[in-house]
Amino acid sequence: MDVYDLTVDANNFNIDSSAVATAYNNVWITVGSCVRISIACTFSCVNLYKVYPGSNVTHGSSIADFIIVGATGSAGAAGSTGTAGANGSNGNNKKCDAAGGALAHYPTGGGGGQNGTAGGNGGNGGPAADAPAVVLNLGTIHDYFTVATQGGAGGAGGAGGAGGKGGDGGNCGAVSCNGAKGGNGGNGGNGGTGGKVPNKATVTSTSEAGSPYTVTNTIVVSDGGQAGAFGAGGAAGAPGAAGGHGGSSGSSGAAGDNGSAGTTGVGYPVQ
Repeated sequence: MDVYDLTVDANNFNIDSSAVATAYNNVWITVGSCVRISIACTFSCVNLYKVYPGSNVTHGSSIADFIIVGATGSAGAAGSTGTAGANGSNGNNKKCDAAGGALAHYPTGGGGGQNGTAGGNGGNGGPAADAPAVVLNLGTIHDYFTVATQGGAGGAGGAGGAGGKGGDGGNCGAVSCNGAKGGNGGNGGNGGTGGKVPNKATVTSTSEAGSPYTVTNTIVVSDGGQAGAFGAGGAAGAPGAAGGHGGSSGSSGAAGDNGSAGTTGVGYPVQ
């Protein structure tokens, strides 16, 4: 099998499937970039170098030269939006019979609107995968290098659904026709828990002759999933209009309450 050289620039180099080669001759890692490994494997090279680009070159922001990390948890589903309430029925006008002008019935008020339904809660984010078991055989190192092992990030919680709008009050009549209350917003889902690190990466290397170069091997706290946002309360229903001849208009319904945000997931190891 042919063994090639590898240059890691600001785009990083991801080993995320068995189809990606893991054995190299000379490897150059640009400062701020990294080899990111998310599967169990053995990475090996004959020589390992670090590249220091000029000031006009884009630098990466990696926390280490090699990062071993578990897979991110799945995101929670967003909550469903509440259903709008039905509008109130309209009232009837005063009516006289056609024969002698006698009153057939007095005016009746419009009906109140129905309340909007509550929005659905957001789903919780899924737990992250633990860090994979990785062996790094780095050959001769020609600079200082760092290795960080980290569990995957927890999945983000889903956003709560918005509450439904309250129904409008019915028009016409001699009594109030009130708008209805909007539905309450759904609660946001909780973020998933971050993955654990069963063991740090196993690292072997030899320093360049006469040099003090070493490889620092650490564990980094994984990220808990972000909390889901709360759903907004449904809008108030509008009042029904007043009927003629002294009828009174209805009052507006109340807006629904906002849901509560989810909680952020817990990272590991807890510090």
